[in-house]
Amino acid sequence: TMTDFIVRHCYPHGAMDEWNADWLIAMISTRGVVNSRIERDLLFHIIDTAARIPDSLSIFALEQIRLTLSHEACPAEHGAPERRLAMEDVRLVCRVMAAIARSRGVNLTDREARMLRQVGILIGLGGQGEKAA
Repeated sequence: TMTDFIVRHCYPHGAMDEWNADWLIAMISTRGVVNSRIERDLLFHIIDTAARIPDSLSIFALEQIRLTLSHEACPAEHGAPERRLAMEDVRLVCRVMAAIARSRGVNLTDREARMLRQVGILIGLGGQGEKAA
């Protein structure tokens, strides 16, 4: 499968580095938005499978959730009210958080913490080197 090739056969074996994350993002998205449900599923399967991911990939995945919630990815729905987190969104966030935990332990990067706030997950936590709740 694609995930097997990208994660297990490309260097670094079993993990994603910045170069591979940048390549993946360029291949599955246009102007920062994932092109299709299949490509979104590939993104999250890679996140589930890789032993480590860079924060650029976790931030990109969280941005896709934020775009879905705000309808920014769907111009036809422009003007529609933002929707609240649904169970599917929470599951996707949990998958990203699990990958962050495998990659960096409980310490979020500042960029990850900012994106989680934008998605509406982290509220009221201050300071640098925030820890996931």
